Amino acid sequence: MKKLLVASLLFLLAGTGAFAQTGEDILANAEAAANPDTDMEAVLSMTISDGRGASETRSVRMYQRGSDQFLMRFLSPADIRGVALLIDVQDRDDDLIYLYLPAFRRERRIASHVKNEEFMGTGLTYEDIAEIDYSDTYEVVSWSRTGPDYALELRSKKENSTYDGARMVVDGESYLPVRTELLQDGSVVKRLTVEDVGRHQGYWYAAKTVVELPGSGRRTVMEIESIEHDASLDGALFSVRSLRRFR
Repeated sequence: MKKLLVASLLFLLAGTGAFAQTGEDILANAEAAANPDTDMEAVLSMTISDGRGASETRSVRMYQRGSDQFLMRFLSPADIRGVALLIDVQDRDDDLIYLYLPAFRRERRIASHVKNEEFMGTGLTYEDIAEIDYSDTYEVVSWSRTGPDYALELRSKKENSTYDGARMVVDGESYLPVRTELLQDGSVVKRLTVEDVGRHQGYWYAAKTVVELPGSGRRTVMEIESIEHDASLDGALFSVRSLRRFR
């Protein structure tokens, strides 16, 4: 009898909104799903189309240690093999971002004032790749349910941000952001769409992502070919010195 009474009270409380999610909760869940605190290694293909009929497919290996360190290295084609991007955001006010160019045998630190520059023709800026703390970057203006998913209207918290805000659709099951439109002066300047979601070792991930620059015809399609979570990666891999050790 007591169990039935408790169940009834829980049902009534839920109906009054005591257990309802807020927009901030949904955004925090999306951040946790998109950037889980685990060591991850993946290989992906990246097909870049320039909007004029030309395209190029690249192979990339990615590493992530926890939720703060990230390394991306191109495996092919030959002319960009070994080019790498290292990002370290742990406990720092200013993200450390390094680009390594094997042709020059040197790394370049990406300064704050050029983080809005595009990375290797991908349609993504250094800021796009490093900006994984949604709750620190955006405030929720409004949100609603769209079927099983959530639609959020976001406004940038940062005065020097490239974008004024964003519109985000969050998958109701995985909590992955499956559609994100980045805004400048209220207009969509970049769109990221997750066309396929995968699940491996208990983690959801974006198996296929399309980046589009509206009005230009440019798009980049990224597809995960293999992925391993809980990979126990060596912290030394995420150092500037390790960037030169690729063969």
